[in-house]
Amino acid sequence: MLSAKFEEADEQFQQLRDGIREYEFSISDEKAGSVLGEELNADSLKIYMDEAYAQRGKNSKKDYSRLISEMQDLNLSTIEDVDLLLQKTKAAFQEYERYWATKEPNIGSKFQPVGVLRISSELFRIAATKSEDRMYHGDNAANRVAHLVDI
Repeated sequence: MLSAKFEEADEQFQQLRDGIREYEFSISDEKAGSVLGEELNADSLKIYMDEAYAQRGKNSKKDYSRLISEMQDLNLSTIEDVDLLLQKTKAAFQEYERYWATKEPNIGSKFQPVGVLRISSELFRIAATKSEDRMYHGDNAANRVAHLVDI
């Protein structure tokens, strides 16, 4: 009887957590439009990600500088391109984060903005190349959710 109550409470907590994440994503969609037309560089990327994912914390300009070449490898040249990539990978990223939140609560409970973009770009690469041998964090979680990317 008591274990059933704990299980029910756990399910309700998971539903609440999922609802909060969905709400956070909907807020980020509304805020980040101020720099969409800007050329992709560390400054514009930091402004966009700080606005779009404010609830996830902030990363340094140096962190974003390291990401620029990865974004250029995907032929992204504007913030609007980055925004489109994040929209296309949104469902896959949410599932990826949900997976890590249950498997490793300290790792995947909430990725910082740079992590969101890095993981989303990897999910996009996997979906675009349909590569089964690419793995993220030494696990095939990314491969499991890549089919959710809207290519």
